Parts: sequence; structure tokens; C-alpha cells
Amino acid sequence: MFAPDDEERLAYEVVLTGTREGRPSRLHVIVDARSGAVPTAWDEVLDGTGHGYYYDDTSIDTRRTGSGYEMSDPGRRNLFCGIQGNGAVSGPDDSFGNGGGTDLETACADAYYAAQQEWNMLRDWLGRDGSGGAFPCSWD
Repeated sequence: MFAPDDEERLAYEVVLTGTREGRPSRLHVIVDARSGAVPTAWDEVLDGTGHGYYYDDTSIDTRRTGSGYEMSDPGRRNLFCGIQGNGAVSGPDDSFGNGGGTDLETACADAYYAAQQEWNMLRDWLGRDGSGGAFPCSWD
């Protein structure tokens, strides 16, 4: 059931995984079961901003959560950055790090951006699809 504006109707959710403009995409499309209309759609892969020490103001793929955003990549299996045992770094906005050399979120922004770029290089240069998953970027 899909209930925008408190009007319930039968609908299907279709998830399309691929690329959009050369970047990973995981598009959720809601299709009205009766009319076939598409009342809403959203991409699970968001364009966050990383403010790293080495890589400042970079575009990073992030995921929306119930309370904000996290450095967890929906387009690259098992790729996230966080403190070991605590999951991905998260926050209320889609901006991570302050550029300071002693800030954990800043270090995560650098490592996460570099891991995404390496993933892209292996895909583009060697045809590797990453189906085996990634390695998490985390610190103790």
C-alpha cells in the first residue's frame, strides 16, 4: 500500500540498480498498480560531501537513514566507513568531516573517497564489477 496525502492505493516498488551519469545508482520507483502511473521515485545513492584532510570538498556516495545520512555506499557492496564495531559514520546532514588532521570523520571522508575512486578505477580499467564486495574502512 502506498499512502501519499492519506489516500491509500495499491502500488509496487521497483528497485533499479545500475549507473546514472557514470555514478552508481539504486533507484526506487513506486508504480500505481491500477493506472501504471509513477507517483514518486528516489535514488538511494546520494551525493554527499567529504571534507577530508587530503581530499577536500569531494563528492561521495552516501545513504539516507531514518535520522540523517551515513557513509555507507548502496552502490558498492559492503563499502562503508566507520569506527570498528559501531557501523558507518552518520550525521544529520550529508556533509562529513571538517578538514582537520585529528578529526575521525575527516579521516573517514578521505579513506571513503579513496576507496570509491579505487572501486571505479578497477571497474573502468579492468572490468571488475565488485560482486565480491568491498572491505570496510574502519578504525579501532
